[in-house]
Amino acid sequence: MEDKILKLVDKCDVVSFDVFDTLLFRNIYKPTDLFKILEKEFNIENLENIRKESEIKSRVSENNGETNYDLIYKEMENKISDKTIIEKIKNRELELEEEFLVINPFMKKIYDYCIKKNKKVFFISDMYLPHNFIKKILENVGYSSFKLYVSCDNMKTKGSGDLFKYVQKENNLNYSKWLHIGDNKHSDYDIPISLGMKAFNYINIREKSKIKGEPETIEESILRGIQNNYLYNSDTKSYWEQFGVLYASPIYYGFTNWLYNLTHESKNILYFLARDGYIIQKTYDIFNKMLGTSKETKYLYSSRASYFIPMLTEDNQDYLITLILGVTSENEGYVTLRKIFNSYGLDGTKYEKYLPLFGIESLDEIVYIKNSKKFINLIKYAYSDFEKVFEKKKKILKEYLAQEKLFDNDTIEIVDVGWGGSTQHAMYQATNKKIFGYYFGTISSPYKDVRINSLGYCFDQGEPDSIYKGVFTLNVMMYEFLFTAPHGTTLKLVEKDNKIIPILDSKEEYTDKVKIFQDASLEMIRKYLMNYKYLKCLTVKTVIKSYAEMIDNRDYEDLFEFSKIYNSVSVNNIKTPYVRTYTKSDLMEKFSLFNYKELIEESKKSLWRYTYMIKGCDTKEKYDEFMKEFELNKVSTNRVLSRENAIKFIKNPQKGINILKRLLEK
Repeated sequence: MEDKILKLVDKCDVVSFDVFDTLLFRNIYKPTDLFKILEKEFNIENLENIRKESEIKSRVSENNGETNYDLIYKEMENKISDKTIIEKIKNRELELEEEFLVINPFMKKIYDYCIKKNKKVFFISDMYLPHNFIKKILENVGYSSFKLYVSCDNMKTKGSGDLFKYVQKENNLNYSKWLHIGDNKHSDYDIPISLGMKAFNYINIREKSKIKGEPETIEESILRGIQNNYLYNSDTKSYWEQFGVLYASPIYYGFTNWLYNLTHESKNILYFLARDGYIIQKTYDIFNKMLGTSKETKYLYSSRASYFIPMLTEDNQDYLITLILGVTSENEGYVTLRKIFNSYGLDGTKYEKYLPLFGIESLDEIVYIKNSKKFINLIKYAYSDFEKVFEKKKKILKEYLAQEKLFDNDTIEIVDVGWGGSTQHAMYQATNKKIFGYYFGTISSPYKDVRINSLGYCFDQGEPDSIYKGVFTLNVMMYEFLFTAPHGTTLKLVEKDNKIIPILDSKEEYTDKVKIFQDASLEMIRKYLMNYKYLKCLTVKTVIKSYAEMIDNRDYEDLFEFSKIYNSVSVNNIKTPYVRTYTKSDLMEKFSLFNYKELIEESKKSLWRYTYMIKGCDTKEKYDEFMKEFELNKVSTNRVLSRENAIKFIKNPQKGINILKRLLEK
């Protein structure tokens, strides 16, 4: 887009710019959302609508439909009789405009190019705000050399063409050598073209937004405004940058804001547990810096394998053995005995001769939940070897915690994503200190020391149930994904040069993607904090709203990107895909009306539940081509599953079940 505009600039002697939504953005979703802030601040019922209606009526009173700021507020006196209040509202609206108006960095580059090329530059706006006020804002944000024309000065508008004609006549301009740039298709493109000018329609950023629908609160409007201004001012950002801005950043901000307000006055070090605490420590430190506080934070390398598992040797051997096995519904098909032994640094070949005694074929036999009993029996037989590993881990864990000063205070404050507090319990066992945990969410913990010494932000002890189900019950791994770190899992702690250091998994395949979306999120956090007085009280519902909708929608682009990444859901670090992938032939077969249940059951095992992708369909166009083929494919009952219904099934298998049931019942 930039090259296209600059080529047009090179062909012209004169360049004019629209002002609002082109040169300037508001850090709010819609300009009229500012009136909601006025209504809240002045506590006047229906003030938002009074302000809107007054503008409309003031336009009707003028022959050409234009108005100005004074006329609007004169009209408001018919609804609000107190002139002192009217004057205060009038002044406050200008203050809000100044607070929320920011420069469009993309259009500033175009403007600078025009100045460099010695073009005549005009700013032309259809706007009711006073000329001097607009000029001051433009100069304050960085525009210095321009001539400004505002419709309310002489009641001539771009939309009628009269304002362009006025500018042309006053400056003796050649229409054919004049380029106008703006976001309104009619007044900034169609009208200039009709006058013989060149024009570029700079699409309004709200039209480009991936998040649809109106914001429900002022806070959401501000979030959306800041996000849109960052993402859509020029060419499209990468998928993972958009992901960080739209979905991750509000969640990081909301959680950290809650955490900051609860902890920043405490004198204790606030420990953020790896890896889930990585991004929240980064966010917390930005809060510290921008809000002028100095709470000490520290990153503590941890994992269930290095903390929780070793401490379990003290009280729950049976549970420990199931954790060693590490098979879950999500990673079935990926776990083998060889992988289990390797993950604990043990040589599984030592036990090969005993495998037939337990009914096991080989070290590479896949472990399933339904046949796990024989593998559990083998681990019980080999338990003494595992126990030796755990005793070493326990010793080095205590040395590491001492090194990181956890024994120096009576109370230790930690931050983690959640859920049952197993790491917190392990730290309590290792230190015999009071550990207080702050979590994104908590479930009903089996450990009393955790239950009475923890708080959850999104849900606490499983309440409220509606949020608990949406986040934890249905989509826990999608939320854990947000709280990963751009480094591998802590595999173990080791001593080196008289210091305990973590050994991290170097095989994490998507840390580059994590860094991209978390860096973009941190940029947003800084922007949100510049509007902190309006964003102090974000609700949980607001911060998770966009991400929850993305998860439920299961759009093609999102599924495709998530099909490339994996995560570990067990202590033995077995990787499981977020989105399961099938060949076209596999999917054709599984779409048989009599096999749909198998497909549903398999898709439930994806870390993003009820999702799957098709190998070879690496673009939406190829995906659509496949669906056309699929439409022609006769299934086992000689009925055709329509393309429309097949796509619904691909995007949302639960809806697909009902479609298929109806077909079966015909």
